[in-house]
Amino acid sequence: VRVAKSKYYAIAVNMKGGAVVFNESELNSAISDNAPYILLGCDIPLSNYLQVNGSKNIILDLCGNTLSRNLADLVAYGNVIKVFSGNTLTVRDSSGDNSGQIKGGRATDGGGIYNKDETILKDCEITGNKAGDNGAGLYTFIPMNITGGEFSSNRAGKDGGGICIKQRDGFLAETTRVSLTGAEFSGNRAGG
Repeated sequence: VRVAKSKYYAIAVNMKGGAVVFNESELNSAISDNAPYILLGCDIPLSNYLQVNGSKNIILDLCGNTLSRNLADLVAYGNVIKVFSGNTLTVRDSSGDNSGQIKGGRATDGGGIYNKDETILKDCEITGNKAGDNGAGLYTFIPMNITGGEFSSNRAGKDGGGICIKQRDGFLAETTRVSLTGAEFSGNRAGG
């Protein structure tokens, strides 16, 4: 499969019912159709956040490409990805060099990813996102697994430049844990 940036990748994936997408409309359609495996064929700028809602179970493979909002200012729903309750999303980068990125989100909470259900991140970079309040790179209510990849240059006005785990009723829920294996953090900032 040839994708953006003149790179060639050997993809060993069962694409039955899956989709290779090249723009925001195709990406939203694939999610709406509950395609089990979605591969980005190029960088995709988003005009609205990517919504995972309605009992979905999806693997989104960045394949060395960038999913971005490119917003200049904070807006209420300026997230790049928003995962609602009752869904499972795996975001991965099969490029082999962790060049797949989630970037340019500008939201109150969770500029890069706002997570309310099961999300797994594997070998991708969450970079250049901002949150007016919390979790510029990732804002989560739910346990998560993060393997490899990097959180870089994310900025939050209050807490969690890279990651913020949402408290419930004033205390951190025992079940809300983020498992990190081999992930790197650099240049993230919180509190102004």
